[in-house]
Amino acid sequence: METKFEKLPGGDPQVTITLTGGHDIFRFAVNMLDDQVEYHAEGRRLLARLRKHMGVKPFEDFALRLLTEYRFRMLRPYFRAPKED
Repeated sequence: METKFEKLPGGDPQVTITLTGGHDIFRFAVNMLDDQVEYHAEGRRLLARLRKHMGVKPFEDFALRLLTEYRFRMLRPYFRAPKED
């Protein structure tokens, strides 16, 4: 993971986060689901996009390696794209 902090014209700050590889993307997106209401939807979209990219079975095997079985079952409904996607 790489972060870049910069100041935009007008003075507002901007942070860019670059995630490389399925592991970084997955962990970042899962953490966005936890009590982060304003980021929850984007975390869910990231997980759905990663699942589509990897394929359902490989993604679920990957997720099970990174999560406990209990956490996997709790989060599994969020691995599908929200209705608006």
